[in-house]
Amino acid sequence: MYHPGDGPSLGSFLRARREQPSPAAVGLPAGRRRRTPLRFVFLLPEARKLIAGWTERAERVVAEFRADSARWRGDPVTDALVAELCNASPDFNRHWRQHPDLKVTVLVPVK
Repeated sequence: MYHPGDGPSLGSFLRARREQPSPAAVGLPAGRRRRTPLRFVFLLPEARKLIAGWTERAERVVAEFRADSARWRGDPVTDALVAELCNASPDFNRHWRQHPDLKVTVLVPVK
């Protein structure tokens, strides 16, 4: 039985031994590109099997990205990500071109 004074914590022990798969090992492109939910949803074929309601979720992810990225329109990094996804995924391209900007409602607590 493990006791706290026996050495490293159980959490530390498990974290040190946890397998760290590379992006290539799970089907993602290699390189130093930032991992985003967009790349996972639209560039990993297995995502369609892993995500329940993939069609609706994919549409929602694009809508959320459009809303979040509105302030960065014209930014080279954001534009490059959109171009990459439009070229690599017909589904992303269709959603990006057809989907209107998501209207975001902010709820403020009443005091």
